Amino acid sequence: MQCPCNPTELYENCCKVFHYGVSPDTAEKLMRSRYSAYVLKLEDYLLKTWHPSKKPKKLDLQGDDTKWLGLQIVSTKKGQARDFEGQVEFIASFEQDGKKLKMQECSKFVKRSGAWLYKEAKV
Repeated sequence: MQCPCNPTELYENCCKVFHYGVSPDTAEKLMRSRYSAYVLKLEDYLLKTWHPSKKPKKLDLQGDDTKWLGLQIVSTKKGQARDFEGQVEFIASFEQDGKKLKMQECSKFVKRSGAWLYKEAKV
């Protein structure tokens, strides 16, 4: 199976390792793995990688009929292995109610206890 975050990579060689145990070492890898988690409806992973100050109590992706079509990284600022904060701007393409749409977001990430967490975003 191709990885949702990058169709040139296999899921098992890309995001699967993050979804099942290994923490991403950069903010961009966390962002990509979170996008893939939305596609695959991995609610536990999304909640685990959300900063506690902004984390919702629960997600309900099982009833969501959004069809995710692709991800494009626009830019990254900081967010490398030695950083403690980072920013990733991306465009996610999706289909809802038969309409193809795009969402552009600038997400902020912070590293806490050695693990990157999603903090907030501007859409």
